[in-house]
Amino acid sequence: MLALSTDVLDRLWPRAAHSLVDGMARTSAAALAKYGIATLAELIDLMAQISEETGGGVEIEENLNYTVERMRQVWPRVFPTDAAAAPFAHQPRLLADYVYGGRYGNRAGGDDGWNYRGRGAIQITFRDWYAKIGAATGLDLIGDPDLANDPDRFLECACAYWKLDDVNYFADRGDFQDETIKINGALTNYSTRAWWRKAWSAALAGVGVQAGQGAQETAASAAAPLRPTPAAPAQGAQEEAPGPVSPVRSASPPAAPQLASAPAAALDLDAIPGQVVALNRLGAQPPLPLPPLAPSTPALRQAIAAFQATHGCEVDGEWGPQTKTAVKKALGLAA
Repeated sequence: MLALSTDVLDRLWPRAAHSLVDGMARTSAAALAKYGIATLAELIDLMAQISEETGGGVEIEENLNYTVERMRQVWPRVFPTDAAAAPFAHQPRLLADYVYGGRYGNRAGGDDGWNYRGRGAIQITFRDWYAKIGAATGLDLIGDPDLANDPDRFLECACAYWKLDDVNYFADRGDFQDETIKINGALTNYSTRAWWRKAWSAALAGVGVQAGQGAQETAASAAAPLRPTPAAPAQGAQEEAPGPVSPVRSASPPAAPQLASAPAAALDLDAIPGQVVALNRLGAQPPLPLPPLAPSTPALRQAIAAFQATHGCEVDGEWGPQTKTAVKKALGLAA
């Protein structure tokens, strides 16, 4: 039977709350079995997707405190100009009700967009999904959506979504790209998801569970080049614009010394590990921890903001195109 231990969760999610780690470990065997997550490939992909969605168990509720630049990246059709986005900058509740209102069960003109914003391990979004997952788990997620963040329900809610949306169909075939589209609605932070997939594959390699076909194909599919993004992405738990997309890494996550000494041109600046190394080289204080550890989200944002403040960027703590270009310039790379 598959299960997660506090040891492996602490190693891969070193900055997650102890209560969250304990709750996930305590409930993992029952939750995985109940919702049909039965092979190593399925568990690896589940934990990779959860890890990206929550920043390693740190961001368990959607942060909608966006800048104009970030809103235009995430919702380019909703905010085609700076002027359209400006009234919603740093107004999380107003933004949630505007972009999520009147969609997928959310009532227009009310507070459903805010009430049913992203929460939990898989970042459940929209009233319809809260209702479906609530029905599957027996939780009153409509009346108390914060239950999705309860340590003893955190993993179960994600497993219920995984089954309801038939994500195992992709995990069993080693199709990580279409799996990501199914969950995210796009390929946002795809290279970071792939990095987490490699990390979890290495961490769970010795759990002693018979792997299915998908687990045998994981390495091969991870090394395959990225296919063109479909013109009409599948509907997932959230809907975002595609972010910067990079091929999946063909090797397991590099050890800290190897990554730290990599040439600047080899750093993947669309993935958190590459961003961490770049910021450290450019003087991040205190230095950010290197893989296999991961910086807390506040620490990473603080380092980004400090860089932005000294390099002529808008200071918002977000890794947007302007910041990426400035980092490349500071590293001596072509913008």
